[in-house]
Amino acid sequence: MKNKSVDNEINLIEVFDIIWRKKIKVALIVTLTIIAALIYHKSNPSTYLAKTEITPISVFQEFKYATINSFAARSNFHFERKVKKEIVISDEIKEILEKEIIYLPFGEIDRFFLLNLFVDKLNEGEILKESIKKQNLINKEDYENDRLYENAVSKLAHSIKILPSEEMIEKEKRKVIKWNIVFETKNKETWGKILESLEYPINQEVNNYLANVTSKFLEDAKKLRYYLIEDIDQKVSNSLDQYEINIIRRLAFLKEQAKIARELNLAKNNFNQKLTVDHNSEPYYLRGYEIIEKEIELIKKRTDKKNFIKDLNKIEEEKRELISNKNIERFENLFMQSPIMNPPEFSAGKINFLSTTYEDNKIALNIFLIIATILGIIIAIFYVLIEESYKNIN
Repeated sequence: MKNKSVDNEINLIEVFDIIWRKKIKVALIVTLTIIAALIYHKSNPSTYLAKTEITPISVFQEFKYATINSFAARSNFHFERKVKKEIVISDEIKEILEKEIIYLPFGEIDRFFLLNLFVDKLNEGEILKESIKKQNLINKEDYENDRLYENAVSKLAHSIKILPSEEMIEKEKRKVIKWNIVFETKNKETWGKILESLEYPINQEVNNYLANVTSKFLEDAKKLRYYLIEDIDQKVSNSLDQYEINIIRRLAFLKEQAKIARELNLAKNNFNQKLTVDHNSEPYYLRGYEIIEKEIELIKKRTDKKNFIKDLNKIEEEKRELISNKNIERFENLFMQSPIMNPPEFSAGKINFLSTTYEDNKIALNIFLIIATILGIIIAIFYVLIEESYKNIN
């Protein structure tokens, strides 16, 4: 054991002796390693992790939607109507009213709703792709054909992450979530221009979407009201047609009963019993031909037939309610005054590109040089020891 320890001490001394004798070569190798490291560090551009915040509109901008939100909450302009039991209407109309066919295409228009639309549109990626192409973040000349170029642009666009911010503020029992655009880039200037170019077209797309769906909603609401009125008119027409059929049958029945009464010489009702109108029970001719013929005369003299149709006035009352209800027009008027129909005033979200933070992913130069120096020393020692061993073998 003692001899082995002595041998190890001798070998270690020899190693240090070799290093010392070849210290110039060691220093040269270390110097060359440091120079190579410096050249690599300088020639390799920095990669930055860029974070840009997306924020909702201000409460002052949100306030512009307060009137339209309040009106929408209080009005049944989407035809959610409670049908009164005493009103007799067609099953078709009742079915339409109870199913509530038309709804608002969205709920309350607030800063959170608008921000979600903004982020959804950004996540679609189409506007990102156009901006990448416009700012030449990818050089088209580096690709053999358009298909490869488009694939590269799509891949880059999908590498841009839209993530919820870690900052979550409790307000009115709801969480206000901010979003971040996160992307690794080597060119801060170009990426800054891309960020700057995104906000306007995204807001424009969201604006167009809201304008189109609301216009379509109003158009459908007017159509439904027209169809409801049309169905009621058809119900009235059907009732009038049925009235004419019933009157023809009634007159035929009365004429027959009057003829029987004349044959029996029954001019007046000489019975003290109660007779019903239903000719399937008591004989109607017992009333006497004078009363029956008078009834025939009065029926033929009727001018306003609607007064003799059961529940027709209630059906027409339903029509008057539909015609007099101006909620659709009022909502349309408020909608036309909202920022949605005034694009210069509209905004769904804001990209704070001027406040973008850039985190340099490149290793700091001093740390890089320390690593290079240590690596150079290790390489130099191995080199001189291997060289010395080779000489000894020869």
